[in-house]
This record gives sequence, structure tokens and C-alpha cells, in this order.
Amino acid sequence: RRDVKEYQRKLRIYQMARRIQRLFRGMKGRELANLKRFQLMAARAIQKNCRRYFVRRDRAFQLCLYHKMFFLAARKIQKLIRKVLAVRRAQIQLLVELTREKCRHERERNLVEEILRIE
Repeated sequence: RRDVKEYQRKLRIYQMARRIQRLFRGMKGRELANLKRFQLMAARAIQKNCRRYFVRRDRAFQLCLYHKMFFLAARKIQKLIRKVLAVRRAQIQLLVELTREKCRHERERNLVEEILRIE
């Protein structure tokens, strides 16, 4: 009878020790799993931010090229428009000068004819 009680007591201690070990190992496993989960989340966040940075940088570069292309196109258009306007302005000045010259020539011719008539 005493041996049975001693055996049951030792069995109970063994069962409690196994339970403590099981709980401790489960806690350690959850801690390790949480650490791995945290590391994966951190790696994902870093990768996401890196990808976001590269995409934004590439978009900014493309936008810069896009603006540069439009700037160059606008410059070409402005150059062409200014050239056309300069030619038109020169033509108008030429016409004004030619009409002024024609009027002067008419006045001189009239003056010469009047002088010839008087003589």
C-alpha cells in the first residue's frame, strides 16, 4: 500500500513536471513564432517601402522626362511662331516702307510735273 501511494505521488509529480515542460515549450514556441512573424512583417514593410520608393523615383524621373519633352516641344512651337510673327512684322514694315516710298515718289513726280508745266 505504501509503495502504491509512493508510486502515485511520483507519478503525479512526473505528470506535473511534464505539464510544466509542455506549457513552457508551448510558450517558447509561441514566442519564437511571434518573433518570426515580426521579422516577416518587418521584412515585408521594408520591401514595400523600398518598392514604393523605387516606383516614386521612377515616376518622378518619367514625369521629369515628360515635362522636358513638352518643354522642348513648346520651345520649338514658340520658335516657329516667333519666326512667323517676325516674317509678318517684316512684311508689314516692308509694305509700310514701300507705300511711304510710293507716296514720296508720287509727290516728287507731281512736283516735277508742276515745275515742268510752269516752265
